[in-house]
Amino acid sequence: MTKEKIRKSMLIKRFAINKKDKKKLDLEAVNLIKRHKYYKSAKRIGIYHPIKNELDITKLLEENKAFYLPRVVGIEMEYIHTTVKTKLTMSKLRILEPKYKLKKETPELLIVPALAVDNKFNRVGYGKGFFDRYIKNNPKTKTLAIVIDFQVMKSVPKNNNDMKVHDIIVVPSKDKHEI
Repeated sequence: MTKEKIRKSMLIKRFAINKKDKKKLDLEAVNLIKRHKYYKSAKRIGIYHPIKNELDITKLLEENKAFYLPRVVGIEMEYIHTTVKTKLTMSKLRILEPKYKLKKETPELLIVPALAVDNKFNRVGYGKGFFDRYIKNNPKTKTLAIVIDFQVMKSVPKNNNDMKVHDIIVVPSKDKHEI
């Protein structure tokens, strides 16, 4: 299956999740992240603001750690220190980003969304390469992809620009979907 077909298929499945189930999945995602060894040992953690019905992990901002949200500058991303009180603004890419550049840092841990992953730590995103470039340029940063169980495939297509993640957290859904 091509990346484009995977993207379309996964978006349809994600948008089919009802609000009640989605809230449960979001909470379970946060709980699984908090139990992961990378999260436990990290002090500076890069997260994302959810789009297109991605798992919402922003509840992590309430934890006693330093969190960073990405802001796109040209074709690159930078991570800006963020708290629950940080003002966010809509970017040209229709993603909420920190409005002000408070403190730019490189996170020790980067939690990334994905449309699909495989058991070889490959991920399929939206195709713009922002996370891949960031991971490539920051090789010391540990990376965790967070997905719902139906987003795990036997294998996903990859190219030379695709970067693997270090680990994957899979949130179980009540309905198992075979891809």
